Amino acid sequence: MKFKYRIKITFAHLNPEGTVHHFEYARIFGIVRELFGLQVIPDFKEEIGRKYLLVTKDAAYNYLHPFYFGDEMVVKMWVSQIKDDRFTLLAEFINEKDRKVHARGSQTIVYVNLKGIPTPMPEKIKLAIENVKEEKPFCN
Repeated sequence: MKFKYRIKITFAHLNPEGTVHHFEYARIFGIVRELFGLQVIPDFKEEIGRKYLLVTKDAAYNYLHPFYFGDEMVVKMWVSQIKDDRFTLLAEFINEKDRKVHARGSQTIVYVNLKGIPTPMPEKIKLAIENVKEEKPFCN
């Protein structure tokens, strides 16, 4: 199962060349990641920041085709790996009109306690994110 989010590209997303700026992909990934947490992880809203944190260990983006003002971007996000204290999120940034993948991103997320120490994830969280896990790294 993939988590999906749609966004209309506005001038606020663009660089001087008129395409989506590279840091916007990271910002959009972060927004989708939070919405993913709200929808997928039990008690996320009540517990994040109060019982644990999800810290980005690393992030990478691959840009294939530009997005422009007015384009409809669909972000598909899923989990590719789960370990005791971390998981990897993958995302594809797809143009709704041509259905092509215009960019790809990944983040390794570490489950840490409020002191910032990596800690094994509770079983309820591991089971919840297992439902959005896909073995295939990226779609074609």
